[in-house]
Amino acid sequence: MKITDINVIGLRPPGGNGGTRTLLEIVTDEGLIGHGCVGYGPTLTSAVLEELQPFYRDACALEVHLSCERMRAHWGECLTFARVIATIELALWDIFGHVVELSVGTLLGGHQRQRVTGCAILEFSENGRLEAQIEALKAANCKAFRLHGGDFGRLDPRHDERLIGRAMRAIGEELTLLVADCSGRPTDLKWAKRTADMLDDHGVQAFEVHFPSCDTSSYRQLRDHARLPIAAAVGPRERAEGQALIGAQAVDLLTLDSSRCGGLGTALRLGRCAESFGIIPSLRGGHDPFSLAADLHLASAFTDSDLIDLPLGSTGLESMVVPHWRLDANGQLEVPRGPGLGVRIDQDALHDGVLSMMH
Repeated sequence: MKITDINVIGLRPPGGNGGTRTLLEIVTDEGLIGHGCVGYGPTLTSAVLEELQPFYRDACALEVHLSCERMRAHWGECLTFARVIATIELALWDIFGHVVELSVGTLLGGHQRQRVTGCAILEFSENGRLEAQIEALKAANCKAFRLHGGDFGRLDPRHDERLIGRAMRAIGEELTLLVADCSGRPTDLKWAKRTADMLDDHGVQAFEVHFPSCDTSSYRQLRDHARLPIAAAVGPRERAEGQALIGAQAVDLLTLDSSRCGGLGTALRLGRCAESFGIIPSLRGGHDPFSLAADLHLASAFTDSDLIDLPLGSTGLESMVVPHWRLDANGQLEVPRGPGLGVRIDQDALHDGVLSMMH
């Protein structure tokens, strides 16, 4: 079975606002089609695929790892290319699962669990907006929250403590709160230690910090100091970076985004390696319904990974994909049963949401 083409489908932004996202449609000579989504516009995505075409055109669709590693060998250093290649890989896993009539979770070695807790991502904000968002999500059965950004870490420590206090009162002690320092600048170790102590005093469940990826020493010093679990706010770009964090036992939670670290296969290997060192994989690759399904399957292959990020905001794909994701009463999502990713495109809904289509 060979890859004959990759169609690029630009999607209308939700509500007509914001940047477009692009759906990739991998077409094979036997009629099987796989889908994936990237957070770039169709013009940029088409330009990337033009460079990748010599490596995927007429390649065997069932040799998932080999086909994608050829592309990464030439273009994997660029994050834009890496994300597009990871999306192609995800669609090929979906095709492979349909051929052998197994779910991606089974192909990855699952199932450790059938349901996984979904974590909502929110930005610190003032004027009661954060509290209103938390209440709306709690009404939709959300039980876990990851807060980041805003003024957190930018002003004085008392301001940070006020933000955390407000968030904890809105969330309640029975729910999970994780805090990420995503200020866009490397974290100061002294500030991180002081903040970790404050967060632990307030009952926060984990602290995600942003040291340079090569600075395993700072991560380890913070982990040795802190009383709460420590993670990297941004996951590794490649397998070697993740292995360095694991080998140094520098974190309690290993942040993994399969679209960033080298694909689903690399995320699986890093997660299993982390578990062998007592480090829990923290899955952060759910940017759209397809990658969310992949994270659910990936979580089912791990022993301890019971928390995944929900897509941040609307992607425009939610109404086009079956099944529609809904949290159950326990704040969990069911791992799709397959075959493949276990999700499919509603062609009628897709037709209404298409902005442009390219080959």
